[in-house]
Amino acid sequence: MPVFEGDFRLVREITLGTDKDLASAADKDGHFKVNGTLRYQACDDEKCFLPETIPLTWTLHFEPLDRARAAK
Repeated sequence: MPVFEGDFRLVREITLGTDKDLASAADKDGHFKVNGTLRYQACDDEKCFLPETIPLTWTLHFEPLDRARAAK
């Protein structure tokens, strides 16, 4: 069976919320998790395979916006 051997990129925008929301969701080191799923179906020129669903988790690091003014 042929296997795809190459790179591809999936892009999805997410809205994370305010600094206050993120700070409360983060652990003591500033990390928080975003969970999701990827549902896909592979096809070739002759047939399509059964759809698959896989869970995904991204671990992100929260750093609050630096609101201090730069020195003149």
